[in-house]
Amino acid sequence: MNNRLHPRALLCSLLTLAPLAAQETDPAEVLRANTLEHYERVESELRQAKAPLSAATLARREQVLDYLHEYRTKAVFGVNAQFPGWRMPHFVDASGRRCAVAYLLDHTGHGHLTDRVAKHANHAWVADLAADAELQNWLTTYGLTLAEAARIQGPGGWGGSRARFRDETPPEPPPPPPVYDGPADRSRPAPTATSPRPARTRPAVGATTRRTPVRTSTAPRGIATVTLQADAWMPWFDLQSSRWFGPRDLPVSTVTTTAAPSNIDLIRKRAIARCREAAKDSNATVRAAAAQTLGRLGVAGEDARTLLKDAAYAVRLKAMVGLAQGGTARSIHPLLSLATTENQLQPMAMAAMGASGRRDASVERAVTRVLKNATSPVILAGAAAHERLINGDTKPATMDLARNGDTTTVRSLASTALGNNADAATIAALTTALSSPGLPARRAAAAALGRSRDALALPSLLSAFEYESDLGTRMQLLLAIGEHGGAAAKPFLLTQMRKGKKPLRAWAAAALGIWGRGAFDAKLSERVREARRHEHNHDALGLWSIALGLLQDAQSKDLLIEQYETSKSSVIRGAAIYGLGLMRDPTVLPEIERALADDSCPFVRGAATTVLAANFGTVATPILAKCAERDHDQTVRRAATFALGGTGDMNAATALFALADKGTPVVRAGAITALGRLLAKQRSRNFAKLGWGSLPADLPATFTYLAELDR
Repeated sequence: MNNRLHPRALLCSLLTLAPLAAQETDPAEVLRANTLEHYERVESELRQAKAPLSAATLARREQVLDYLHEYRTKAVFGVNAQFPGWRMPHFVDASGRRCAVAYLLDHTGHGHLTDRVAKHANHAWVADLAADAELQNWLTTYGLTLAEAARIQGPGGWGGSRARFRDETPPEPPPPPPVYDGPADRSRPAPTATSPRPARTRPAVGATTRRTPVRTSTAPRGIATVTLQADAWMPWFDLQSSRWFGPRDLPVSTVTTTAAPSNIDLIRKRAIARCREAAKDSNATVRAAAAQTLGRLGVAGEDARTLLKDAAYAVRLKAMVGLAQGGTARSIHPLLSLATTENQLQPMAMAAMGASGRRDASVERAVTRVLKNATSPVILAGAAAHERLINGDTKPATMDLARNGDTTTVRSLASTALGNNADAATIAALTTALSSPGLPARRAAAAALGRSRDALALPSLLSAFEYESDLGTRMQLLLAIGEHGGAAAKPFLLTQMRKGKKPLRAWAAAALGIWGRGAFDAKLSERVREARRHEHNHDALGLWSIALGLLQDAQSKDLLIEQYETSKSSVIRGAAIYGLGLMRDPTVLPEIERALADDSCPFVRGAATTVLAANFGTVATPILAKCAERDHDQTVRRAATFALGGTGDMNAATALFALADKGTPVVRAGAITALGRLLAKQRSRNFAKLGWGSLPADLPATFTYLAELDR
């Protein structure tokens, strides 16, 4: 698959950030039925959990779970009347109603802790309270973990008619709380009597806000129907494919270098000479490929300065990307200047500095200024990409934007930057973004929480799925739950695969594939195969094939081969080829070769080139070289050329040099790019990480473009 943007389309998309053009008023709903379902499922999960506790502690835990059962059957839930459009927790609401955690504290003799939190952090998520020693002591005493408390906590229900919370009779108001001596809630001020509605457009822990408009019947909701059709999985899989089919993923035994080191150096010098010739080509596509490959081969100096001044924007852009991929000290100097001054390439230069792996104080200061002051989504996207890749000193500013950003675009971009090396404060900020108005912000936060793999992140994802009504966001949540990999994810995903909404069952299976990859869980694979047998939507079979391939169970091989041989759909046949490739089974080589030679569809043959390069290394080189020369479809020839660069076989260079000297500009550019992929001194794919775990429609164009460049 190769969905790369044309340079002009890229420039337009960078300027508009069309994927983020969603309604700020898309609310994060809280319906009573969802709240009832949430507490029922949480009680069941906690009762089934096998906690390694003493008999006394286990008895206290059961007592707490009995109180939780009492809370959900009474169904007197808190009401969120202050923050319409947000899923906002209320330890104690304006009428004295308790959230579930507060109810448990009250009924175990710790009402004073409820009052303390309500005084100074009434809208805190449990992750906000991770440093509270008294809360930790209570959890330990009653056999609960902080993650379990986070799973118990739910948001306050909406005060509007849709939530139907107004019919409940509130209990007596709580007594005046004592002075709170726990950890300070530094992120948000406490509410005051004189200013019940400060002029902020987003809620803050302990603060109130003006009302934001609720979505009307004319406001767009959900995702386009096309994203749930037969090929819905293709853009997502393309963005993730470098994780499973990239050259660094090859087994050591497969990456065979047949040339002596001295000969490899000679091959690299020849490639540099060829790229210098191509840098003078009249075709901008060829020059751009040469610019990137020169950088990957560690060439800086005059070559880089010349290409960074090229009249074509695409050439300047790829020259900068190549410098980042080269990663040498000489490569960094031109990037520093671009990243720290206002210019057309500054957003990409910031991202490139993050991918280079070299931290620089001046760049981080520039990124921090952008995070604090930028009004342009384009420049903010570059700063977010830098933070995502480098995980530097800009993290506090990024968390503040994720939590308190004025628009869904800002919260989305900031959330996209987070997730790496997350701590409790990061999880709290992302949970707030996950609970905010605007689909892009919720989806970006979900992906980041999944990437974090932090214990506190999974409860946020599970609870958000229970409350979320938008189908596309639920799709992202399923993938994020699979990415997280926590133990509680497996039973949750199995339930969604068997009993969830039909359009999402295959996505739950794909999430299980991500969750179980590398575990070689035969029982899990059988359960996925069994669920697939009950799939009546033929269009969904492609994603089921990806799920089975990710699980790497040999018992799925014959099923995938049968699907390839019998399906009339090219999308499903291509998915079967990818599924066979994901299994990493050397015995499937004949099927992959046959698909490349005989299938009538260019998409299927292109899939075969990817699988051959990633799984069969030197064996694939002559097969791919022949395809690159003779296939009648240019897109397949280009795919085979690109695949030659991923074989890890230096003998592929011979074919690539020949292709670089003839054919159309697109083929020549592809061969030059593949030479950089094959011979690069730094074989890192840092840019590719910008797309991992996300749906491409929800990422800024800066991220998707760079992720595609660095596969």
